[in-house]
Amino acid sequence: MWTRKLTCVLVLGGLVLSACGGDDDDGEGSGGIESRMCAKADECNILEAGVSAQDCTDTLSMCTADLVTSARTDWENAAEECLEMQNCENFVNCYLAIPGC
Repeated sequence: MWTRKLTCVLVLGGLVLSACGGDDDDGEGSGGIESRMCAKADECNILEAGVSAQDCTDTLSMCTADLVTSARTDWENAAEECLEMQNCENFVNCYLAIPGC
């Protein structure tokens, strides 16, 4: 699990040495939270060149699928807070503080 968190941290942290992300629909119409997190990362131009938002989503979805229900709920709540961040620097810093993936 640590390696997956490191992978996502590197992608969303702007160091971007790997991919993060999947297409998991959570019923919100705009894709699952993983998809929305990766779309925001793409919007903030912090994905490595050649890494698509879909690649990001696939990797992040694999990570969150491994979380137990309570940890996943905590991760989703924290991720929702990050998605509310208007500025990219705040979004990245918020994401890096999320425990789990």
